[in-house]
Amino acid sequence: MIQSVRHDISGVLPFATRPDNLSLHFARLCRGVDEPARHETGCKEDAIDALVQGYSETAMECYKHAFAAWKARCQADIDCLTFAMEARSPLIIGMGDQNVHEFGLSLQSPWGTPFIPGSAIKGVLSSFASEQGGTAWQKTNLLSHVFGGSLALLMFGGVHEQEGPFAGCLDFLDAWWMPSPNRRPFQKDIVNVHYPSYYRGQGGAFPDGTDNPIPVPFAAIRPGERFLFAIRGQESWRLLARDMLRQVAEEHGFGAKTRVGYGRLEYQKSAADYQKEVAGLSDEDLATLFAEKKGDRVFEEIWLAEVGRRACSPALIPLFKKHRPALALLEQLRQAAPKDMREAKRIRDEYKNNLPREKIHPGDPDVQAVFTFCLPLCSGNPASTWLETFAFRAADLLQGKTGEELFDFLENYKEPWPPVTDMIAHIETRTDLDADVKELCLESLRNRLE
Repeated sequence: MIQSVRHDISGVLPFATRPDNLSLHFARLCRGVDEPARHETGCKEDAIDALVQGYSETAMECYKHAFAAWKARCQADIDCLTFAMEARSPLIIGMGDQNVHEFGLSLQSPWGTPFIPGSAIKGVLSSFASEQGGTAWQKTNLLSHVFGGSLALLMFGGVHEQEGPFAGCLDFLDAWWMPSPNRRPFQKDIVNVHYPSYYRGQGGAFPDGTDNPIPVPFAAIRPGERFLFAIRGQESWRLLARDMLRQVAEEHGFGAKTRVGYGRLEYQKSAADYQKEVAGLSDEDLATLFAEKKGDRVFEEIWLAEVGRRACSPALIPLFKKHRPALALLEQLRQAAPKDMREAKRIRDEYKNNLPREKIHPGDPDVQAVFTFCLPLCSGNPASTWLETFAFRAADLLQGKTGEELFDFLENYKEPWPPVTDMIAHIETRTDLDADVKELCLESLRNRLE
């Protein structure tokens, strides 16, 4: 058995039952295994139970900060591609690593969190490519002086027959665990030793199935946990590697026990992936997707882009109600065609949570359209009605237009609001307009007063 803590330093170490750093507790400070009075197996199971219980709030806060910084650095690198994968079956990484337990576990220093080493990602991918990709993806074998295929050499590196050894065009970075709210990425699992007498070589024992199985516990990463992968290199190659990794993760898996279904991961589509798909959806299909994903932050930019480029059809009222509520309100008012402000108010009341007073901006064209639609229902006087909060001024309508744009706009604008006197007052204060254009605009407005 490997001693977990050297005797000359064990006295100065605190004996915490559950330290914040689970990596130290699992692989270095499992001190009970060295004490004759304590049962070794029980102490090892206690360490596994500590992993399963998860991380303290303090440890998670430290890791979240580190993860956010690492993610930001990768995403700021124009040569780096990041994407997430989610475990669909238990995942065991580093089972062969040496420590005081019967199994190993890859834990990231100094936080003690799970991760998939970049070397393991590269190794699994190169092996899979060599098996499935034909001669161009064959791996290099230095012992037999067989050189790798051209594509394998370019992506993973190796030894070229003429040019000698060189690095591949891609860097496979460690895949970091994406922090989860429950702070518990591990679950307890077992492997059964069915023939202990045979393995111990006791008296010529034969593996005939007469021994009692001995369950050996270990910790595995639970399904549903996600990892952020990062590949650095030329764009075309890193996109190819990503697509290959998707296939490897779903068909082969990572880590130990992949032959019995462990280690399968599923690619998590990014906002860019969904954006390409959403652009071609019909309004009905987009409405269905919104109903399924409306609480997912990944889609926030997608929803905003879609309400900016699509018309507010009846099927998309829920989407617009959340992300462009004034236009959704206008569409429902047009469909209902209310006869008076009482009927219009019933529709407006459905939007109280989506359009509170502080979110109503008079400069918004949607808000202006709602006001203009409802103005006739209150006989041109919005005062003392809910419509008053939608009222806009001449400055909200005319600000930012050049002299030529302003003249053309006024010539074609026939709505009764804002009052002509308000528009005249606004133009008179504009110092950025050419004098002749300014006079033409004012003359056009004064003619309306006659």
